[in-house]
Amino acid sequence: MISITVPALRERPEDIKETAMHFLRLSTKKHEKNITAISDAAMSILVRHAWPGNVRELSNVIERAVVLARAASIEPADLPRHIQGGHGGARTGPDAATGTVIPVPLGTPLKQVEEMLIRKTLEATDGDKSMTARLLGIHSRTICRKLDKPV
Repeated sequence: MISITVPALRERPEDIKETAMHFLRLSTKKHEKNITAISDAAMSILVRHAWPGNVRELSNVIERAVVLARAASIEPADLPRHIQGGHGGARTGPDAATGTVIPVPLGTPLKQVEEMLIRKTLEATDGDKSMTARLLGIHSRTICRKLDKPV
């Protein structure tokens, strides 16, 4: 038996750029998006992150960014807030409702908030229920069940 030990991604920051670009190519093909690059600012954030979830976390972050990106490159605002750290980049202004911010009036029943979140995430993923489920941390069958129920 041969044992091969591969160091964690956080121990190989020099591999992050190439690995991120690999996942970018896979995700853009999968989601049929025309995103060709990761901006220098976004790449800098990726390289500085500790990656406790290792390569799988990087793959998920890049796929999420591809789904949410509104430009031809991944920008810091397309990255999850926990990855951004103190690097700003939060979406503001007119496209906030189509980015990561969904305004919910106080007093809105939780069932309606849940449905709104599922529908907005479905819009952001161009109807991809599997990706929506991954982003929301639920099973894709839950999406169907929650949206098919009368409110």
